[in-house]
Amino acid sequence: EESSSGLSLKDNLTLESNLHKQAANRAPEDISNSLATSQTGHRDWVAEGRARLRNPAIVVFTYNRPHYLRQTLQSLSHVPGLSRFSVYVSQDGDMREVAAVANTFGGLEGDASAPSKGELAPPHVRAFELWQHPRVPLIGPSQHGHAWVAQHYKWALDRAFNDKSHSHVILVEDDMLFAIDFVRYFEATAPLLDLDPTIWCVSSWNDNGLKKYTWD
Repeated sequence: EESSSGLSLKDNLTLESNLHKQAANRAPEDISNSLATSQTGHRDWVAEGRARLRNPAIVVFTYNRPHYLRQTLQSLSHVPGLSRFSVYVSQDGDMREVAAVANTFGGLEGDASAPSKGELAPPHVRAFELWQHPRVPLIGPSQHGHAWVAQHYKWALDRAFNDKSHSHVILVEDDMLFAIDFVRYFEATAPLLDLDPTIWCVSSWNDNGLKKYTWD
């Protein structure tokens, strides 16, 4: 049986059980904040998520497909709510055409003293940067593709969390297009990361996310 949240009844019961078990070990004031509103059925998950996302970021991974990156950044620029996020394009290597696309959207081309006109430049987002990951093999020159990807992801995650001190990071790649509720989805699910210790990350991947099955 499916609930209105998209979770099965069993999943909902399991989540509710986890929340109550966790609440049993918390201070009374914490319990009232996390559970009382949920009993009314009107908990504002998006508003709560925005409060918990203290310093969020979106990292767009790319390598050598400037035409794909352009479509992805164009789609991302139309998503409501981006002004609360920093956006980074993390490029594996230094292909000039890829960097040019990123810089155009970030308003990083031309006179640095001129007003930024990029579609992903502040104030459309909190901040925008192009990162270029040095493409040096750690295993060997003939290492498989997944090794290159793993190196790039590790490098970018370290930079986002350790160097930039972001509280949360959304990872996307340069072949994605976004629904209008992309940001709201992650804002609404952010509280679950704190409420349920068994959840490590939230994914929006959907094998059925095809045009004939969607409306937006």
